[in-house]
Amino acid sequence: MTEQMLQELIEAEATAKIDAGWNEHIDTRTALRNGHRDQTLSTQAGDLDLAIPKLRSGSFFPSLLERRRRIDQAIVAGVRAA
Repeated sequence: MTEQMLQELIEAEATAKIDAGWNEHIDTRTALRNGHRDQTLSTQAGDLDLAIPKLRSGSFFPSLLERRRRIDQAIVAGVRAA
């Protein structure tokens, strides 16, 4: 359940960044998606397999998964954001 919730938050953040949903063709779109890259996050409760969206131009890394942030703090932050 945690994995699904985090994945949905990551997808929502990517959609907000490019101003368009997946496969949505509108004039306000700022970038195109280019698949996903897999990332496994290890937590005390077990491993979470997430798919991080890639962009054709620019870069994207979800704010919930800051590189220097402990994953347990990221999960709590994700639950609060939801």
